[in-house]
Amino acid sequence: MLKVTVIQVGKTKSPAIHELVLEYSKRISSSAKLDIVDVKTEEQLWAQIPSNAYVIALEVHGEQYDSDEFAQFIENAKNQGNSHLVFLIGPAAGFTEYQRQVDQQISLSKMTFSHQSIRLILLEQLYRAFSILEGKPFP
Repeated sequence: MLKVTVIQVGKTKSPAIHELVLEYSKRISSSAKLDIVDVKTEEQLWAQIPSNAYVIALEVHGEQYDSDEFAQFIENAKNQGNSHLVFLIGPAAGFTEYQRQVDQQISLSKMTFSHQSIRLILLEQLYRAFSILEGKPFP
């Protein structure tokens, strides 16, 4: 089973967003093993990345995909032998420097979102991607 880790600088403080994050986490669990890691600093974020993972940084200037393309991106990563995808959500002002080479930079939108919102948007898109790949209807 594919392992997906989301590492984020900062915590989700909004109870409403936290509940939705939990809901999407449950939905994803039938398709992938999901871990969500909160860290306090960007330095701690880089220290949490396993050496054998395919690392994807969320960046405003990264590659943009529609939902079908994002699903295909995940499928291609799996087919290339990547069993662990790590998504990085940096500090509010963005990453100050890359302390490690990342494999891909993805932008979920040209718009700016709060850290609390972006985690939720990422999880929703991951759930949608797994639904597409598995031929399940998206509720």
